Amino acid sequence: MQTAVPAPTNSSLSSGPTHISARIEVIDIVRGFALFGVLAANMTNWWHPNRTWLDAVARDFIRVFLENKSWPLFALLFGLGVAMQFEREHPIGVNSRRMAALFGFGVFVFLIFAGNVQLINYALMGLLLLPLRRVRTQWLLPLALTLVVASAAGPLYRHLLPGAQRVQQQQAARMRLRTVGTFTEVTAGRASEIPGLLIGQRLPSQSRDFAMVLVGFWMGRRRLHQGLSANLPNVRRVLLWSLPLGFAGTATAWYWSRPSGWPPVAMVARDAGTLLAADLQSVGYAAAVILLAHREWWLSVLHPLASVGRLSLTNFMTQFLVLRLLFDRFFLALDWGQGACFGVTISLFSLQVFWSGWWVRRYRFGPAEWLWRANTYGEPPPMRRMSIS
Repeated sequence: MQTAVPAPTNSSLSSGPTHISARIEVIDIVRGFALFGVLAANMTNWWHPNRTWLDAVARDFIRVFLENKSWPLFALLFGLGVAMQFEREHPIGVNSRRMAALFGFGVFVFLIFAGNVQLINYALMGLLLLPLRRVRTQWLLPLALTLVVASAAGPLYRHLLPGAQRVQQQQAARMRLRTVGTFTEVTAGRASEIPGLLIGQRLPSQSRDFAMVLVGFWMGRRRLHQGLSANLPNVRRVLLWSLPLGFAGTATAWYWSRPSGWPPVAMVARDAGTLLAADLQSVGYAAAVILLAHREWWLSVLHPLASVGRLSLTNFMTQFLVLRLLFDRFFLALDWGQGACFGVTISLFSLQVFWSGWWVRRYRFGPAEWLWRANTYGEPPPMRRMSIS
């Protein structure tokens, strides 16, 4: 059974949105799976209390299986997508406009949706990939590993960054403002943070994300996304190595937490191992989904996630809007336990699966995806499908 349609390759570069027939369905399925993990992890970041054993079970499940695993998977897919774009389009012109448009979305999310910086980070990392397209492919993975170690060493060198003490004071003041300030004051405070994001004030956390972007970029440069059916034995090997090692590293880090009295070098090694374990889990999840999607019955089960993945930007922004309406102190400010919030996660994501499937049968792009393409290519692409299947 045909489960994926390889992207066409041309000797000449062309500009224009990816045609629907050129998409690889299994990548959209993996992206949809990652979006569920992002929603579950973000739900816990509103610091809901653990009042019952069910709350504790839900929180521990998310920590072990989803937290710090879904965003790396998204970063990997982002790097893969940029590599595919570089193959198809002129990198400097089209992709610069593409990242500028994504940066605009990121600023909107950062100001309105509780200060999430991921889209801003992705836009900046996408621009950093432009000069790296000239770097030899074999150097990308060592560079990614170096960035993971640099991220783990962040606490050691963060104070050496320019204006580090002033930045820490500003962050403390912003945290107080978010607790007692008005909606206008909090939004204005977030706006004042944007210049700092551009000059790398969150460099330690960004370096870990960029490491996974480079892994995805390496995969795209190696064209591993093409001919997945012929590479299933290699995907199976990745699964058998990455998932057990990832779970073992996560369990070890959870058991040790952050022990006091360790020398700095040991702490950096421990934190780097924790990050690598989470990244390995992310890669293992992707390999597992790819293998399952090549089985006919599992493909029918996983297929609805492809619609969610195709509308990932729209669904991601919708998730943050709902989270803020439910839990932000300026809106409903609900005080639910982790168990109830995990139920909200499942319910909201189920609605997104249903809505996404309904939408893609009628329209070629999600609302946010359509606006992104319109800003990238300078003209609105056709929205409605010619026929409804």
